Amino acid sequence: MRSTRPDDFLNTVRTTAARPGQIIDVVVLTSDAGLLEALRSSAGSEHALWDVPSADEAVDYLVGGRCQVVIVGLGS
Repeated sequence: MRSTRPDDFLNTVRTTAARPGQIIDVVVLTSDAGLLEALRSSAGSEHALWDVPSADEAVDYLVGGRCQVVIVGLGS
């Protein structure tokens, strides 16, 4: 079974999607403060983490081209 820990997910993104020197924009829609903190602490300099309060704002990032990864907390 694959791990679903936030740091494992971001490490996978880091090693498979990012080219050296490329910043990956990650948009996070969640009301789970623990998840958000775990993602922030594991993001490192390879990721720009955008915390959005609504699906509409997440779509704004997608349409604006500032999003390569979207993480949605199902409780949101």
